[in-house]
Amino acid sequence: MSWMGNANDINQLEGEWSASWFFMQNVSMDFGLSGDAFMQPGDNAGGGGASLMFRWHFLARETWSVFADAGCGMLFTNEPVPNDGGRVNFTPRAGMGGTYALSDTVRLIGGVRWYHISNANTGESNPGWNSLQVYGGVSLPF
Repeated sequence: MSWMGNANDINQLEGEWSASWFFMQNVSMDFGLSGDAFMQPGDNAGGGGASLMFRWHFLARETWSVFADAGCGMLFTNEPVPNDGGRVNFTPRAGMGGTYALSDTVRLIGGVRWYHISNANTGESNPGWNSLQVYGGVSLPF
């Protein structure tokens, strides 16, 4: 679960399911699917999307780690986001976070990211916005 907000009175709540694949030691590729709700001036919006992230656990210990991550996604909404933007947007992001093992199979994960929404000039206007993403969740192996 995450929250994103900015100085323009736009708030976003996001629930995400993601799967991680460690293709190198301490480096993962994460594919995520999200559901999103936007509280913004004018019409609020709902939608969802997909993202691809890369995460490097540069400080990894047995029970905890600190990581940097970066990636991009696509977002599809029922109303333009922001209101003078588009219904299809790109969502690049980058940040830092950490994990903590609660047991051999359950880890807490959380962090902070720069998060951007923009239609990449594919619409008539491109009022993209930047925000701070704060997120937390539970990681389970499969």
